[in-house]
Amino acid sequence: MDPVVISQAEYGSRLAAVRHRMDLQGLSALIVTDPANIYYLTGYNAWSFYVPQMLFVPAEGGMVLFTREMDAHGAHRTTWLPAENIVGYPERYVQRPHLHPFDWVSFALRQRWLVAPASKGVVGMEMDSHYTSPKGFRALDHGIPEWKIVDCFELVNWVRLIKSDAEIQLMRSAARVTTKAMEAAIDAVAVGVQQNVVAAQIMQAQALGDGDAWGDYPSIVPMLPTAESADTPTSPGVGGSSPTGTPSSSSSPEPTSGTTCRWPARSCSAAPRTSCSAWRRPSRPDSTRCCRRRRRGCPWRLWRTPGTGSSPSTASRSPAAWATRSASAIHPTGASAP
Repeated sequence: MDPVVISQAEYGSRLAAVRHRMDLQGLSALIVTDPANIYYLTGYNAWSFYVPQMLFVPAEGGMVLFTREMDAHGAHRTTWLPAENIVGYPERYVQRPHLHPFDWVSFALRQRWLVAPASKGVVGMEMDSHYTSPKGFRALDHGIPEWKIVDCFELVNWVRLIKSDAEIQLMRSAARVTTKAMEAAIDAVAVGVQQNVVAAQIMQAQALGDGDAWGDYPSIVPMLPTAESADTPTSPGVGGSSPTGTPSSSSSPEPTSGTTCRWPARSCSAAPRTSCSAWRRPSRPDSTRCCRRRRRGCPWRLWRTPGTGSSPSTASRSPAAWATRSASAIHPTGASAP
């Protein structure tokens, strides 16, 4: 199967859809800073978004891509924009305390006679993009005071929701690569296997792809929350090993000798062990249930009252009482109430 190529006609329809939405929102121009949206409209694909860059979309006429000078030289290799519409700002504007690249861009827009036409209405900007900084906005606002810059409310992102046939074909190819990565993860995960080894297998599958569905470097690292860290979905978590039958943590002490609690010491770190009935009475049926929540909020009611030696009432330990526990009374490690 030949690689899917976005045609010039499709790029034209994308731009038309964006301008239609601009008209609906009353925008006379649009400033795009999100790399994914710049790629969607122009095909420009480079790891250059660590410095300021923007795509200026007027209501009429050609779009202009502003990027770092050293990146502008090779931009023509991925974008369909003509060379005169790819503009690089000087290197002396990069990471300067009292200068910003958009200071230079503001003047460059004036030189191209693009400021006055956009002044007839309001100019939209991707205010919530990760790549729009307050300093960049201030540079444009001060450099072009004629403009009233407003939030475009993810305008391009909403246009991207409607997929073309070519985009659906690309998504299907990407799904094949994703399947290979998931299969690699499932095959690699085992008791005692280091998480960095699992992550390496996943990333290799992502880069290799699946036959004619080419792989690529991932846009984000593999997320591998395991055991007790499963409540932290955005943590890479590649520093440990896959847990054995019981979760463990090297950062907390192990249960003391003589206890039979199945859960690791970390689960009971929120209160003294001497005040927990699960620790004090390992022979009880509920000794396999201890909670790291503090005594006041513990759904299992297993904490002893400090200093009194009192234990939970018999009724609270009865099978009927356990059976009527609410669905919210779930152990942090994943065990539910019996």
